Amino acid sequence: MTVGQVIALDVGWIIGLILIYIATDLLDRKMKFLDHSGWSDLGRGIVRLIYLIVPPIGFAVGVLVSGILGAKTVGIAAGVILASPVIYYLVRHGCVRILYPPQRMAIYCREQIGGYDVFDEKYPDKAKRSAQPNAVAQDYVWKQIYEMQKKLGLFYRWGTRAGKEAYVSAILEKNKQELPQIKSWEYHAVLQGLYQATTNAILQFDVGENMIIWLHWKKDSFTPGELTEEDRRKYFCAEKFRNVTMTGRLIYLFECIERYLVSKYPDRDWTIVARRLWNRTKEKGQWSEGMPGDSYREIVPERIMRFMKYQYGYDRINSMVFQGKLSEEVFTEVRKLYDGIFFGEVEEEINQIMKIPEQCMYQCDLRDYRFEYCDQVTIESIVSAESILEKNGIPLPEFSSIQEFSFERSGKKEENREKAFGFGVDATRLSIILKD
Repeated sequence: MTVGQVIALDVGWIIGLILIYIATDLLDRKMKFLDHSGWSDLGRGIVRLIYLIVPPIGFAVGVLVSGILGAKTVGIAAGVILASPVIYYLVRHGCVRILYPPQRMAIYCREQIGGYDVFDEKYPDKAKRSAQPNAVAQDYVWKQIYEMQKKLGLFYRWGTRAGKEAYVSAILEKNKQELPQIKSWEYHAVLQGLYQATTNAILQFDVGENMIIWLHWKKDSFTPGELTEEDRRKYFCAEKFRNVTMTGRLIYLFECIERYLVSKYPDRDWTIVARRLWNRTKEKGQWSEGMPGDSYREIVPERIMRFMKYQYGYDRINSMVFQGKLSEEVFTEVRKLYDGIFFGEVEEEINQIMKIPEQCMYQCDLRDYRFEYCDQVTIESIVSAESILEKNGIPLPEFSSIQEFSFERSGKKEENREKAFGFGVDATRLSIILKD
């Protein structure tokens, strides 16, 4: 078999695949074999299998009919047959990219759904429709984007951001023309998970709230202007505390709380609170003592004070909230401590800042100190505490005070638990309440 024959065979095969794709695509658009929702999973699987088997069989028949036989021909034929599913998939989606530029793809996606009126009539979630006036429009747009992603396949997932944006923009522009309630839209970077930036589309409606279309475009870098104020705070806080252990971050939270209490209510004796804060870091291998008998819970304002307006006494609160483990002495001391500055509403500021360590510790405990989760929770807790201090004009603790509680990241998904959390630290010397 000559080189020319091999080239001719390969070229003919590629052309054949393209023709097969065009034929199946036309069949798909007319009869919706490949995406027919009425078929069972088994039925759709059989149809897809047929589409993968027919091309290599056709190639093998072509080789036999051509009469170009021999060891090399058989080897080439076998290789092409084995690779046919991959080749066919790549050719198919490559043709999609060529045959469906952004504007035509926008039309195709709308045709697949049947238009807004059809989608609206079949919309299943009545509760969502009544709670969110623009829910149908949002889901209609997202359904089209999903159809586009499915049609392009790997060529969308592997594409450049500019290429993805062109397709999404075409679909959004088409919907803006069709749906008058869509006022405008824009791309917006959102911090998710472990503060990795992703780009999403924000739909702005004439009436009702704006809605997010989740695109999940990962970004390696972004400008501060692309993020909300809260996102910026989380991101820069994560960078700042990147190498600080989880216990070091907890210590920083305790410093924030002490500064808040001393600055806002200097006439109160906060010793009982400070002791329960700083004893927490001394534990080896854990933070919390377990719910509901945890001593820190005893000094969170809402645990006792929110029931006082119902005239609940010690016995009832002890039984209902603390399962009989709260001493009457602590009950009396805590009630006196918060009397006049907390009035039983959980949204009150002093309750919000006192709850931060509790939520932080217990959320991490429930996940057995999984590093990735706790990494995020502790940063969000610090941002919340700092925001309260800044709102009241209270200086933040010096970052240098906790720099000694650091560890070197390995870069692995799961960090070394012992090093990353840094349990068993006596940091009472940093307390501005107990040192007096």
